[in-house]
Amino acid sequence: MITELNDTQLLTRICGGDLMAMEAKYHLSCMVKLRNRHRSLICKQSQVPDDIDSKMNESRAFVELTRYTEEAVTSGTHLFKLSEIHSFHVTRLEELNINKQVNKTRLKDRLLENFPEAQEQSYG
Repeated sequence: MITELNDTQLLTRICGGDLMAMEAKYHLSCMVKLRNRHRSLICKQSQVPDDIDSKMNESRAFVELTRYTEEAVTSGTHLFKLSEIHSFHVTRLEELNINKQVNKTRLKDRLLENFPEAQEQSYG
């Protein structure tokens, strides 16, 4: 774990001998930080190629959502329920093999950025 992280400070401390004989002990917080750094490194190494494809597919799904919205507006629909837009977007992401939680508010904000003439309407 330490060699994968290339942690030279820790390597110099432990390479001196038998840790059991030296009665070396980790502080719990130090051990947790070390394990978290290692887990983060493993995740970064395993997700780099997939991350690019997934971002491209996420962008593709959002572009398709904006195109759908534009076509609906030109055909006369001027009111959209956020739940319907959200479900359309999530369904498209699943079709592209992206299992991701989509925050409705952030999705709404992104759409409002792309359509500056649109406005949010809430009832209640």
